[in-house]
Amino acid sequence: MIAKGELSFLNPPETLPFVAKAVFQAAVEAQAQYEPSYYPGKVDFLMCGYHKFVPNAHSWVWRKWVGAHEEASLPIESHSEPKRAHDVASWVFDRLQRATSPPARSAYQAAIVSG
Repeated sequence: MIAKGELSFLNPPETLPFVAKAVFQAAVEAQAQYEPSYYPGKVDFLMCGYHKFVPNAHSWVWRKWVGAHEEASLPIESHSEPKRAHDVASWVFDRLQRATSPPARSAYQAAIVSG
């Protein structure tokens, strides 16, 4: 059952199989109990919307919850689907390469151990 009464209106559709209902209810309960906490590492945020992005629009939120952050937006040229998918994949791949390089990995491990 749901831990907090204010979310009790979230019930799974009756047409779902029993197992899917159980997963749905577990997700609702997990969300109700979730309490965000500070993350000492770095977060990379990519705005993929079809609207104009204001650089660093989310900075005030990130400063409270993460040790460091980087915000980026897809260029306007990325609005065709093949180009968009390529640009997002390139952005993610670049960050994966950075995160798995030896200096980045040791800094990440140090942040996790100290946090």
